[in-house]
Amino acid sequence: MEKRHEADLKEILDAPHTNPPDELARRRSAQPPQTVGAIETFDGKKVITEGGQTLELHALSGWAHVEPIVVAYVPTARVLFQSDMFFPGTGAGGPDAAFLLESVRKLNLRVDTNVGGHGGIGPFAELVKAAGTALP
Repeated sequence: MEKRHEADLKEILDAPHTNPPDELARRRSAQPPQTVGAIETFDGKKVITEGGQTLELHALSGWAHVEPIVVAYVPTARVLFQSDMFFPGTGAGGPDAAFLLESVRKLNLRVDTNVGGHGGIGPFAELVKAAGTALP
């Protein structure tokens, strides 16, 4: 999670989860209480590596919906995962799609495929068209 959201998420995680009790509540009330994990934060960019694969998390600033928004990028597959800025497979664009395209270009990400958090997969060219710009 991007560091600026740590306090908000901690408040949610520390709140009682009792209606109905979830796994977090069950672990906290076990005897002895069980560890429930930790919050991990980053600023700007975080790279997670396992085996030969990496996942890059990028915090994008300047979007009206949430500040910042985090996108995930898999360099070896050239796949970008994001939510709400662009809905792959629909062709729908506008300012949000333009923001995403501008961000991808600023980060110099080599994207072939966009994956939407609410479903849909599409080629990068679809985002370029939806953002109202021409391929370079």
